[in-house]
Amino acid sequence: MSTLPPDWRFKFMGSDTSVAHVNKSASVRQQVKAGKLDLMYIPSNMSTAGQEMISRFLTNQWLYETVLAPAEWLLMYQTDSMMCGNHKGTLDEWLDYDWVGAPWYLESRYGGNGGLSLRRVSSILEVLRHQQRANNSDPEDVWLTERLGHLPNSRTANGTESLMFSGEAHWYDYPLGYHTGGSGEWLVGGIWGTPEKRNHIYKYCPEMKLTLKMDTKNVYPTATQLNRILAFEVAPWISSS
Repeated sequence: MSTLPPDWRFKFMGSDTSVAHVNKSASVRQQVKAGKLDLMYIPSNMSTAGQEMISRFLTNQWLYETVLAPAEWLLMYQTDSMMCGNHKGTLDEWLDYDWVGAPWYLESRYGGNGGLSLRRVSSILEVLRHQQRANNSDPEDVWLTERLGHLPNSRTANGTESLMFSGEAHWYDYPLGYHTGGSGEWLVGGIWGTPEKRNHIYKYCPEMKLTLKMDTKNVYPTATQLNRILAFEVAPWISSS
């Protein structure tokens, strides 16, 4: 919320349990009261349990016509993605596109991973009003971008352009955000494969650490280790006095 332009609103859709859990936060309740955030329930006849069910959910015409109306753009960000507060640009600079997400291939004419993606609702609706995704077929982002890429008058970011939007498999120094995979477990070598690259990301986009499975023992010292560090640091001062 602090990174995106101020006129963007947010929706959290979940189960009874997850909505109740999120609503325990005083800051969340404050954003709801201010009209910045909506807490909604996923209908009982729908599910997001697993990739296939997520694909069915995100290719459902009802979602775009009813839940998201009257929004024209949808920013999807999963728990393994993050928008970088240090980025000098804004999300609004990408509103000319019907779809932009981390490129699967730099040579791609269209497409991009849906884990962190910007989508034009009206263009997706145009696809869904004429075509229906077959169950257990392509993932929703592959299925939608293939059709958006051939939709008359649509504009989808190519591999070179989308590289600047989201870092996932191909390196770019300062993308708008990052997406990993597997809730922070799938780290592609082209982005995370060297200490130099990891340190660059941690400095440029430190909030990305929130999405990663990090061994806190290697980051924060234990009480015993801390006592040893303090003893080492204090002892010379004591002896010299």
